[in-house]
Amino acid sequence: TGAYERNLASLDTRGDLLFRASQIYPATDERFAIRAVGAPDPDTGERAGTTVTFEHNGRDADTPLSAGGRLLVDATHIRQNGVLRAPAGRIVLGVTDPADEASQDRFGTGALVATDSVVLGEGGETSVSLNGKTIPWGYTVDGRDWRYGLYGGTNLNREDGDLDAPPEKAIEILGDRINFNEGAVLDTSGGGDLQAQEWIAGTAGTRG
Repeated sequence: TGAYERNLASLDTRGDLLFRASQIYPATDERFAIRAVGAPDPDTGERAGTTVTFEHNGRDADTPLSAGGRLLVDATHIRQNGVLRAPAGRIVLGVTDPADEASQDRFGTGALVATDSVVLGEGGETSVSLNGKTIPWGYTVDGRDWRYGLYGGTNLNREDGDLDAPPEKAIEILGDRINFNEGAVLDTSGGGDLQAQEWIAGTAGTRG
């Protein structure tokens, strides 16, 4: 099933999931949570184990024009053999404490499960780098105030549309057991730019 909260979309299942693509990434400044939480046993209450697997389809893909997004994954077991990207954003694989308030705030409303294992497989790429790209993100007002949201309207994703810093990028791998195989890549490298835009009225019309 799917759900949407403010600035959070989610894919929820009680079974296993397999994603096979050239790359998987969140939209600009959006959170996307994948929550594979097994059904509870009627007698013991213990939840069935689940596995989320990412695989590459063999086709290369360029860094997406997306920035500041967050990709969140929760399951009993996570197998990362694909390409996950969140340029200038955050990728979280796993949950340590489902009852933790920080985890609930991060993943949104709904059940969570403690992650038992995360395997970063050979050839798998998990990246929050811009990879030298210049990516559109927000706009400026009078060449001074940096904002992200609707022009002259209510910002959908933030309490205050004014920005004082670019989005923070990070990769978090959480679980009881983490297996980092040779050839797996975690990329938090610098390089690239976020570029705002502004339309300026002029005698010959407007210019960006």
